[in-house]
Amino acid sequence: MQTDQPGSPAGSAQAAGEALGYVVSVRGSQASVGLPAASVGGDQARATVGKFLGVHTGKALLIGVITDVSIGTLATEHGYQAMAQLDLVGEIKDSSSVLARFQRGVSEYPVIGDPVTLIGARELRLVFNIRGNSVIDIGHLQQDSAIGPMSTSTTCSASTSRCSAPPGSASRAASS
Repeated sequence: MQTDQPGSPAGSAQAAGEALGYVVSVRGSQASVGLPAASVGGDQARATVGKFLGVHTGKALLIGVITDVSIGTLATEHGYQAMAQLDLVGEIKDSSSVLARFQRGVSEYPVIGDPVTLIGARELRLVFNIRGNSVIDIGHLQQDSAIGPMSTSTTCSASTSRCSAPPGSASRAASS
């Protein structure tokens, strides 16, 4: 069953910045996204596990990573090809300005019908902040191989000669 309301999968070809899908459910720090057929099978805009997506809310661009893609009753009841589960990891405040910045956690959760897009290199760089001399590079993103996914700023203590990465990163405290 297809609907003519915002958030419906009508017009499945995706242009730059056009919605890849729409939020159909929110539960805690997870969101379910309905994906039209073009989002699942197209070469450029494939929604696969591990891809980072942006959920456009009123005040921020929420960043989520796809943890599951499946076909189910919820998808087909709403006219979608598949559903993607997103873990919301943070948000980019002032995303359209030069003052854009990423922060972990979510202060404004998405609502049903919010558009979801693939995020580009600019947003990925904000999320993985690769600037500065206290950055450790331990890999690269599948979505943009020019960006190291585990690039992270470290916190160093002169008194203990130890450096550690922020919580949630793959780096562990190491002696200098």
